[in-house]
Amino acid sequence: MTKGEKYVIRGAAYTVQEQQVAWLTSVSIVLYIFLHIVHIVL
Repeated sequence: MTKGEKYVIRGAAYTVQEQQVAWLTSVSIVLYIFLHIVHIVL
């Protein structure tokens, strides 16, 4: 494995982690807003 290949694999791993973090953040924001709306309605 060359140094370049290592960087490519490492870069791909970082992108996947960033996508997971972004997805989790958006999901938690949606849940937070949803719970607030439910709380107001009830």
